Amino acid sequence: MPRWAAKTLASYAGDYEGGRRVTVVGDKLTYSPRAGAPADTLVALSDTLFAIGERRLAFEKTAQG
Repeated sequence: MPRWAAKTLASYAGDYEGGRRVTVVGDKLTYSPRAGAPADTLVALSDTLFAIGERRLAFEKTAQG
């Protein structure tokens, strides 16, 4: 499993459309599908692709970063 720099992980953290939230906990990312829902740990597959069980979550950079 790849490990990414804290700066890279922090760049993905935040609130997303639909109430989804990504946070950094230690050296990992967690994902919550909606406010109040428990967060799951994301498993890094690459620098932009993460897994939660069978589901995949891809991050795309925009002009704003």
